[in-house]
Amino acid sequence: MLIINLIYIMKKQNTYFLMLCIALSPTLFAQQDDPGSSFAPVDTSVQVIAEDLVVQGSLAIGFDVTSAESFGFDTFRLKENNLRIHFDDTSASASFPGNDWRISINDTGNGGLNYFAIDDATAGTNPFRVLAGAGNNALYIGAAGNVGLGTAAPVVELHVTDGDTPTMRLEQDGANGWTPQIWDVAGNETNFFVRDVTNGSLLPFRIQPQAATNSLYIASTGNVSLGDASPSEKLEVNGNAAITGNTFIAGQAGIATITPDANASLDLAATDKALLLNRLTTASRTALGATAVAGMLVYDTDENKTYYFDGTDWVDPSSDNQNLASASLADTTLTIAIEGGTSVDVDLAPILVPLQTAITDLEDVNTAQQAQIDALMSRLDIIEACACGGTLSIENPDGPLGESENIRLNQNIPNPFTGNTTIDYYIPTKYSSANIQVVSALGQVVYDIPINQFGDGSVTLSKNNMQSAVYFYTLYVDGKKIASKRLVVN
Repeated sequence: MLIINLIYIMKKQNTYFLMLCIALSPTLFAQQDDPGSSFAPVDTSVQVIAEDLVVQGSLAIGFDVTSAESFGFDTFRLKENNLRIHFDDTSASASFPGNDWRISINDTGNGGLNYFAIDDATAGTNPFRVLAGAGNNALYIGAAGNVGLGTAAPVVELHVTDGDTPTMRLEQDGANGWTPQIWDVAGNETNFFVRDVTNGSLLPFRIQPQAATNSLYIASTGNVSLGDASPSEKLEVNGNAAITGNTFIAGQAGIATITPDANASLDLAATDKALLLNRLTTASRTALGATAVAGMLVYDTDENKTYYFDGTDWVDPSSDNQNLASASLADTTLTIAIEGGTSVDVDLAPILVPLQTAITDLEDVNTAQQAQIDALMSRLDIIEACACGGTLSIENPDGPLGESENIRLNQNIPNPFTGNTTIDYYIPTKYSSANIQVVSALGQVVYDIPINQFGDGSVTLSKNNMQSAVYFYTLYVDGKKIASKRLVVN
């Protein structure tokens, strides 16, 4: 039986080998049939060759092999409806590897998959499988060990090629209890990107072609830079930065300094620039007041003023809205307390001492002047007593008008005066015109006041046009002199 099978599967017969098989066949059969033989009983349908076997030609194995196989360039062929090659490692020692492997071709059931696979026969797993229809160079390992996916010329350790957006997928399938999640890492002519497939294919990370070197740089220290390969801080931006949302800074912020003062929330270190506040119109500032919080500071472009919000209203800091709480004077010390602030002591001695001296000197001068005034008054009394007419006369040379006609001119009050004084009079309504004339001792007219109100009336004189001296005022009615009085200005 062995000889017949060998003849079928050999492409060319070897005469010497055939003769050897004929010679050995009786012995082999005898050993199989001898109950006392040391060989274990074997299935007579199985041929056992205890020597090396060399086939100088192609070899075909399987139920569907024929005697007329056309091998072409094939050296070894398996041919039947279930194709498997099993590698059974019989190592018995625990120190030797003994895992079994199998090469499987296609599923055995109807409607199964077409594939080439390497099975871990011991573990019952299928770690490697190539399905029928896989394209050229679906998996390619170059001479340098580089792996190509879709390319026969991998230039790096893993080279992925595709006509449209070559992609690598990272999928957590939930087999170990963790929430399933799928990420894609891909690139095309528009972007290199990371895609969150599970959550609507969001693209949280993208890089466009021609992005500059060090556009994003993470140093070994963990510092991150945008545009620089040597960041010295946790985040360093080499250029301008635009922030459209809110920004949270837990520590201090410095502008023009990387070492802001520890006691300052914001340290502006530039020596050639200023702080530009938010600029609002009055209407915008007023509208902001509905949601403003105490301490907000803005610049009103309509009023060209800076305002701060005190929690209730916008306040102009250039105006003083504080009330004086109290003020007290002890000797020469003036204590002033301002609402919402601490009290302040002011020493008035440098002012009060020379002021008191000046007041004393003025009092002495006033005393001397009063003595002179008293002397002048005495002399005027004598002059009036002997006067017989003219400006100083108190009598009416024309006779018919006078205080006896119920016309009255009262003495001014107060007299002497320092600011204003009032002169009361009475003129019957039967007269048509009247005026009061004020003249100096030299006869110079100082005031000429027309009277428009008859009956009881009064006029008020101001010191504005008068010096400290003695003056006389006279009442004229219908052009007639009625009476004269004397007034003194201090």
